[in-house]
Amino acid sequence: MFKCPFCNYSTAYTYTLKSHIRFCHHHIKKCPVCGQPINSIYGLTNHAARFDDEKHIVLYYILRDSNNSKKNERFFLGRKILIESPAILEKHR
Repeated sequence: MFKCPFCNYSTAYTYTLKSHIRFCHHHIKKCPVCGQPINSIYGLTNHAARFDDEKHIVLYYILRDSNNSKKNERFFLGRKILIESPAILEKHR
């Protein structure tokens, strides 16, 4: 199961988690990993893309717009291989 970083919601599918976060947590005020103030989900996505620690990378993977991944890959470049490793995602289920 994938767990929401903002509440107790969990789901078996990443796309369902992405939808949940975008619709239920659009009012986000801080990063759930480091507590930095954030103005929006878009701001949180960009914030998470700037860090190399595993929790921010997983957060970025969950929040990124997979329909427009070319645009977002500019933030992600070398991390793509790391996050697409099933072991990384399994640790955060």
